Amino acid sequence: MKKERKIEYVCNTVRWFDRVNGNTCHSNMITRCKDGAVIRTEWTYGYGDHYRTTALETMRAAGWVDKSWNEMENNYPIYWEAHDGLKREMIKNGGE
Repeated sequence: MKKERKIEYVCNTVRWFDRVNGNTCHSNMITRCKDGAVIRTEWTYGYGDHYRTTALETMRAAGWVDKSWNEMENNYPIYWEAHDGLKREMIKNGGE
């Protein structure tokens, strides 16, 4: 029987594709479930699952997770919610 993991963080990601320049950008809003604290990442370039790396770097810088945390090894207790949106949604999500 598979053990269910307890979700400790929720990461909402908005991705936007800049057709003019051919770049993909994203921003993250990460919420800590136990106290409702929120940190945001400003929009940055990166495609695919790069938003996960950006979020984890931000969480490490804020002291929310240990530097030794590795998603593949530890199966992070993070719920990832990513969707494509407009540029203004991406900027708003990042808190600018």
